[in-house]
Amino acid sequence: MEGCPLPELRKTLLKCLDIVVRTNKENGIRHSEITRCEVPVEVFHSSIDLCMDEDLGVRVAYAQVLARFLDNGNMPRELKEADSTQYAMLKISHPADHVALLSLLRALLVRFRADQIIRGIPVVFKLQSEAKDENLEGFAQQRALASVILLYFRDIASVLDIPKLHEYIDGVQAERMDKRQWSTYINAISSENNINNTNMLKSFEEETLDENNCALQPVDVWLDRQTIVSMLCQHKELMDIGGKDLEVRLMTEWKPEEGFESVKQEGYRIRSSRILESDKPRITITSFMSLEDSSGDLPKASIKVENLKDALVNTELSEHDTSVASDIESSNNTFMGERKKKNKSDNKKSDINAFLHSLGTKNASRYVVSDYRFALLEFIYH
Repeated sequence: MEGCPLPELRKTLLKCLDIVVRTNKENGIRHSEITRCEVPVEVFHSSIDLCMDEDLGVRVAYAQVLARFLDNGNMPRELKEADSTQYAMLKISHPADHVALLSLLRALLVRFRADQIIRGIPVVFKLQSEAKDENLEGFAQQRALASVILLYFRDIASVLDIPKLHEYIDGVQAERMDKRQWSTYINAISSENNINNTNMLKSFEEETLDENNCALQPVDVWLDRQTIVSMLCQHKELMDIGGKDLEVRLMTEWKPEEGFESVKQEGYRIRSSRILESDKPRITITSFMSLEDSSGDLPKASIKVENLKDALVNTELSEHDTSVASDIESSNNTFMGERKKKNKSDNKKSDINAFLHSLGTKNASRYVVSDYRFALLEFIYH
């Protein structure tokens, strides 16, 4: 669109995408006259770097639609987690970015529970290490990130019902607040943080005093990883998924370069499995038919086989030899109808991919963040 600034175009398109995702999520969609348009997960694979866009509105809009997509019960199973490290450590970040990050972590946790926790813990503690080493733009951003991480673990304690973890998190939070190490932009209650709050649009540079006009301090009270991991390793749901290596997996040092390579390999595996799945032979069962002339009964068609493997290979030939003419016609009509539906569905997915293609960030400005490479994708893939 000529004359339209790129950030405004991106925000407009993201709002449209959000409407599609939100509409699909509504329970009454199947009974409405609105055409259902499924959003393929590949839309977010190709546009994930919008979470690091120069424009705050674009970043927040993208985080909102991604969080809503994660919360959609019909979303693909492989979409699991999202690029947290680059987003969390973006040098141009605002308080709204950290609230958006919290909303993403909450959506992932509620949707995937133990599976997301096992994959996410190493990434989250890597973020804490970076904040602890002061690899951020200032102490205000450090306080915000530390507050988000703490609230994430409180959500874990609530979702998995771990009283000891909840008690431990409450103690750390109380100590930080006493020492004025809690971000004034992050509500102490996770669910009450609102991206659309006007205070979120302020910069971190404006945060110097707390509500009592006392100077805020750098964070020096941190979550102890070993303490948290020991509590998580006693939880049955985590033990069932993590197995004997649960503690090792939770204590593993997350390396962004290795994580990104595994993400790419997993993405290739998923795409390949989808292609192979569509090529697999299937046994089709002819539906019963009603005959207008009931004066004579047609014998039931049957296939007698000694070898199941041969039957699978020769399914189509067997159907041709044993089905009556009206069954063949019925099958052909069904096949053509399914083919039209498939083509229509494929066209919808292509439309959605083309829809967000214009959001591509090849021409966007690049920023010096950390050396991380899309860790939200470490969360997004299975």
